[in-house]
Amino acid sequence: YAREVVSRFLTRAYRRPAAPDEIDTLMRFYDRIRPDFSSLETAMREVLSMALVSPEFLYLIEPGEEEKRPLDDYEVASRLSYFLWNTMPDKALSAAAARGKLTKTRALRRQVKRLLEDPRSQQFIDSFTHQWLDLGSVDRVAVNPEYYEDFNESIKSSMQEETRSFFAEILRKDLSALHLLDSDFLFLNE
Repeated sequence: YAREVVSRFLTRAYRRPAAPDEIDTLMRFYDRIRPDFSSLETAMREVLSMALVSPEFLYLIEPGEEEKRPLDDYEVASRLSYFLWNTMPDKALSAAAARGKLTKTRALRRQVKRLLEDPRSQQFIDSFTHQWLDLGSVDRVAVNPEYYEDFNESIKSSMQEETRSFFAEILRKDLSALHLLDSDFLFLNE
């Protein structure tokens, strides 16, 4: 049972199927420490903690310069989910990787569309537009009340939200980037 738990946990933590030697390493540790703990659960906490300090969990391990090769499906799934959701792949993305579908163009497009339609992609949109367009600078602009009597500080946050909403529309609807220069639509609040 402990081996099954370790295998399932590593597959999720490493965002790919766990290699037999990775499972064996943790199982040797488990066998060594198990007599020191009163229950399977407390021993497993120690074992699973080792996985959580592993580079395989902490980093997205990809081929380096010395190992030039295309990314595999699990690496694509991790790249996609961390880019668009800032978190690990969900079950659907992991299942697509397990079926070897993410290196196929149509399947990849479907997954990108699905991830962008999910509310979790809003974090990517907020972060990307904030960095790319330096939306924080809007808060640092001093507006002269003598020239703009109706201006209040809440307008600044509305300006930022309009920009995020506009970019989200272009991204989620797969519209041309030329809309950033010349568009026939915009977003407004009340």
